[in-house]
Amino acid sequence: MEQPLSINNTRLPVELLGDVFHRLVEDDDNEVADFKLDNILLVCKIWRDAALSFTDLWSGLYICLDRRLGQDEHYWLRYTKTRLKRAGPTQLLGIHFTFNYPNRWAYAPSMKGSSHFQQLIYTLTGPQGVTAARWRSFEYHAPSDGGSSIALRLFNFPTPHLRDLHVISVHLDSLFPYTPRLTNVTLSDCSPPCLPFIKTVKILDLLVGNRGRRPVFLYLCDASSVTEFKLTCWPDFIVAPHCVLQSLVEFKFTGRLAIQSLERFAAPNLRRLTLLVDSGSSYPAFAQCTGVNFERLEYFHFGWPHRIEDASIREYLDAAQILLKKLSQLQTLSFERNSIAELALKLLVDKDADLFPAPPREGHLSLMLDGASCPIGYGSSRRQSIDEFRQMADLDVEKSWVILYRKCKSSLDF
Repeated sequence: MEQPLSINNTRLPVELLGDVFHRLVEDDDNEVADFKLDNILLVCKIWRDAALSFTDLWSGLYICLDRRLGQDEHYWLRYTKTRLKRAGPTQLLGIHFTFNYPNRWAYAPSMKGSSHFQQLIYTLTGPQGVTAARWRSFEYHAPSDGGSSIALRLFNFPTPHLRDLHVISVHLDSLFPYTPRLTNVTLSDCSPPCLPFIKTVKILDLLVGNRGRRPVFLYLCDASSVTEFKLTCWPDFIVAPHCVLQSLVEFKFTGRLAIQSLERFAAPNLRRLTLLVDSGSSYPAFAQCTGVNFERLEYFHFGWPHRIEDASIREYLDAAQILLKKLSQLQTLSFERNSIAELALKLLVDKDADLFPAPPREGHLSLMLDGASCPIGYGSSRRQSIDEFRQMADLDVEKSWVILYRKCKSSLDF
């Protein structure tokens, strides 16, 4: 007698089971037969058994505490406990936690849901932080009112496996006592903390909002492992104390630079630079940074993010030239938008500007805009190469300075 085929459900790929399910449904042509229903039920059971056996499917927790969505703290507490149980006691966890309503809902003892919220926080961290020790990544969004108090309870335990951290709107002096594997950090709208974990970080992304008239101090002296640093900072800032970012290869800045901002900043191995600044004075401010070897820069992307603070476009462009003249070994010149590209291309064929008169020692200089790329020519071939790039990037033919200024001014707020 033939033995029935035995299937090990725990080894069936979930993606394959899902594909089988959809094919069974599509084959019915909207006419469901009894035998097809049996097949569908069988696939559903196999899919459920297989899904429960894949613990990594349950390792991601997406918690959104927002009463407008109709899901209260009790719902998220049950959700979290179920996911953690199915993930098992050893599976590393990726957590996305959003807190979208006022602090009083969570902390006033008389408010409904308060005890469930406290239990939710306790469940996420575990007793003595045993669950926090399994965090692989954590993304935290919260309003400034109450968000820091919650974060203080969440981020108060050692997290030896945490690699990725993204925190929005938290004002703390420090975060996490122990994070030996943390490599990717994004802090948005946070007061710049003293980062005890920064020694291991390789990718650092800081967004600092308007904190008043006082300059913001960035303490980066321990950021020796950072290779990519993205900084968005609208108030004046100062890097202090003196720091040497020996491993830094790429620096992306959006905002406004002052002369004193980078006096104590050094990145001797910097290769890629992005400056999106609303004031032309930021370019000479960076050009005066003695801690950067400008002859090592290979890539430069520049322009304005939204608007220009200068009195005129010409003033902004003249300031940009000061930095461009120092980038003699540049291999890629990239533009943020069409308007800055058209202005820069006009400069490149202007004999008085005398930009990039000779090729770099290695490779060649290419222009780039929205995926279009073209090597630049030298001498008599310069104008022809610029015209080719205009055609590739879908830019207008060369215009006079007066027409270019008028065109840019019509699309900008000063």
